[in-house]
Amino acid sequence: MFQLAYLIIIVGFIYGIYIVYARRKVNVYIKKYVGEILDEDNFYLVQFVIGILNSMMLIAFGIFVLTFHKEVFYLFLSLIIFHLLNFSIVLVCSQLKFIKVSS
Repeated sequence: MFQLAYLIIIVGFIYGIYIVYARRKVNVYIKKYVGEILDEDNFYLVQFVIGILNSMMLIAFGIFVLTFHKEVFYLFLSLIIFHLLNFSIVLVCSQLKFIKVSS
């Protein structure tokens, strides 16, 4: 059970490194939704901030499960929140007119 917690922590660190390394690239998770980037600087800033929050959230959920010996449910909850935060990049940036969403 706790191997999954360690895995989530490792994935959080790897994702954080990926976000810092690929700061000026469209995130892999949202690439299919982005039709055209209208304001590159602000789009990449929003993507970077939400990506760092995502990474810290994964690490925090993994440590929470290890520290308090909670169920695996919290690990699956972290994965759901991870994907929702990634999709929120598309919603926020399209509302702020940073991107044009492909249909």
